[in-house]
Amino acid sequence: MSRQRVAPPGAAPHPGPFAGPVPGSGPGVGCRCRACVAAHTAESLARRRALAEENFTAAQRRHVLDLVEKAAPLGEAAKRAGVTLQQVYGRATWDPDFGGALDEAGWSLCVLGQDHPQCSTASGYRGNERGTGQAYRTPCRGTGCREWRRGMAQQERAAGA
Repeated sequence: MSRQRVAPPGAAPHPGPFAGPVPGSGPGVGCRCRACVAAHTAESLARRRALAEENFTAAQRRHVLDLVEKAAPLGEAAKRAGVTLQQVYGRATWDPDFGGALDEAGWSLCVLGQDHPQCSTASGYRGNERGTGQAYRTPCRGTGCREWRRGMAQQERAAGA
């Protein structure tokens, strides 16, 4: 049986349609009906996205993409654009247009080449830094190898759970 959450004693009654946070309310206080929670979630999301837009502007995003297309490592490109790596990856996570453009630009970071048989494999991602048996090759951080690594990390987390 599920319990319906109610406002604590002395709290204002349900104000009707969500009109923003009730004065004096904080986490765990106020109405928690589905309509108010959904409205609060939408309002919070819009506020956070607007803040993200102020902190990582379209011009900065374009600058990051241009630098990555010219084979600058993503961390360096972010630093030169005046943003953090977390801002770049965070934006790529929730903004499909920017995420897709970043993936396309990331192919320029591919050490082996997109059509190479080792692209998007463990050996492509790891590289050959010791140079044993083969010539020295830096680890690849192109789109294919990053996607391979992301998939492996998801499998490792799932196996550990």
